[in-house]
Amino acid sequence: MLPAERINNFVPPAQTIERVTHGHQGEWVDAIITGGKTSALFSYGAPLAEVVLMGNIAIKAYQLKVLKEGKKPTDLEPFDYPGRKTIQWDGYAVKVTNYDLANEWVKWNYREGWELKI
Repeated sequence: MLPAERINNFVPPAQTIERVTHGHQGEWVDAIITGGKTSALFSYGAPLAEVVLMGNIAIKAYQLKVLKEGKKPTDLEPFDYPGRKTIQWDGYAVKVTNYDLANEWVKWNYREGWELKI
């Protein structure tokens, strides 16, 4: 803490979340067996992961460059950058609504027999 003398008056907050004592995997298995909860809830982690993955899609879209018709890579300003836009995300439909190409990066095509059943 700055300034350093403020540390003398610091009172740590009360503990409100139980500490994980035997790893997150063990806690997860215990929650399955007992019907309890984990300290890392999916209701928090899933939306957080979705936001991070959307950021990855936005970066990939921003960096995408397409050679303009009739141009060579060595020409002056030979590329268009079609993904340089605000990405609109529909979380319920799990898709980008304003840039169709980005939807190719959202879902994976699985081999037969390995598909996800939703």
